[in-house]
Amino acid sequence: MTAFHLYGNAAGTFLIVTGVGKVRAAAAVGFLAARAAPSCWINVGTAGHPDLPVGTVRLAHKIVDRDSGRAFYPQWVIAAPTATDDLVTVSRPASEFPETALHDMEAAGFCEAARHFATLEWIHVVKVVSDNRGTAFQRDRVGELMAASLPVLERLLADLGELRESVRDPLPFDVERIAATAGLTRAQTRQMERLLRRWQALSPDTLPTEAELCRLDRATLLPWLRRRLRD
Repeated sequence: MTAFHLYGNAAGTFLIVTGVGKVRAAAAVGFLAARAAPSCWINVGTAGHPDLPVGTVRLAHKIVDRDSGRAFYPQWVIAAPTATDDLVTVSRPASEFPETALHDMEAAGFCEAARHFATLEWIHVVKVVSDNRGTAFQRDRVGELMAASLPVLERLLADLGELRESVRDPLPFDVERIAATAGLTRAQTRQMERLLRRWQALSPDTLPTEAELCRLDRATLLPWLRRRLRD
């Protein structure tokens, strides 16, 4: 028994069912990061909009947490596979839409958590319009509406996968040796590799040496890397 339903395939793609709300979305990101350390993060779900027809699929180019005012801006280094829109995350279901934007209850929590594990070009939000000013939300249509998002989601996954492979430079370390010395699990090894790749992308001239990394153990290696990346 786990806190979330988690599915995966041999290609390394995972689906986690978060449930409703920012807190559950953020918790699900942490749950998945501890087990799989994905390189790309995509939040998929339904959203209301004042005017767009039900079934319309949109990507978010700006996500605003209505409670805190905090905003997130996914970075598009690939062509967006469909039109994009603003998105507002609210804490309660919205029956009215005071802003011309998508309205959901999860995306800001997802972005807030995912940014600790990836940079914004690898974090995206896909939403299907489920209700508008003229059509109420119908729970029994959610499966049908989510199916409408699949072509966009598949294109986005394929393009991000191609981009990831094209920018993957070899790390100047023996990752497996460092992991074995520190006693890391497979999931922790993937997390370490992602942190080192982020460091390499941001500041390759300041990368630690393999000897420095081998002096750290399982309890200290990942926290040390995260702390250094925040400095």
